[in-house]
This record gives sequence, structure tokens and C-alpha cells, in this order.
Amino acid sequence: MSVACELKLKRAELTNRLEELAKLQAEVREQVSSIDKVIAIYEPGCGPMPTKARRPGRTTKISDEVKASMGGVNQRQVVLEILRDSADPVSTSECAAKFSHAIGLGGEAEIVDQV
Repeated sequence: MSVACELKLKRAELTNRLEELAKLQAEVREQVSSIDKVIAIYEPGCGPMPTKARRPGRTTKISDEVKASMGGVNQRQVVLEILRDSADPVSTSECAAKFSHAIGLGGEAEIVDQV
């Protein structure tokens, strides 16, 4: 059996498993809903329990720090100027180095140059 056929079989197995999990998830949600209805019968003031999943979040947002260090610079405009001014194609690292110099990051720009 070829590798492609084996991969197709594995994909079919995983797809079937996903469908089974979706059915199981729907059944569990239905059970939770039924339990909430029964709880409401015994305690009318009690509403359904929230089922939100908590997303882990950062205490400090890096994007806020970056925005503060940029000082309101129009990033798109700076990148477009870099691309217009360069005679040859520019790699991503070269563009990042020129960008950091253009917005005046100072010593941090040297670190970008090394990358």
C-alpha cells in the first residue's frame, strides 16, 4: 500500500473520530441543559451555570509596550518608504533593521542588525 493511501486511511479515521467527538459534545451539552432545567425547578431563582471556557491571558500586553515605544509612527508608511528607497530587493531582516533605525530605536536597532 502506498504512503498516500495510508495517509488517506488515517485521515478518514481521524475525520470519523472528529464526528464522534462532535456528537459526544452535543450529547453532553444536551445533558447539561437538562440538568440546568431540573435545577431551575428546585431553585427557581438559580439560572443556568455559565459554560464559558477561560482563556489564559497575559498580565501585561506586549503589543501595548510596542505601541508605546513606537510613539505613534505610521508603520505602513515607514515600510513603504524603506521599500521605495532600496534599489535592490530587501530581505525581511534588512527591512527590520532599516525600520528600527527609521523609527529611532537606537541601541535596540543594533540587535536587529545582528539577526
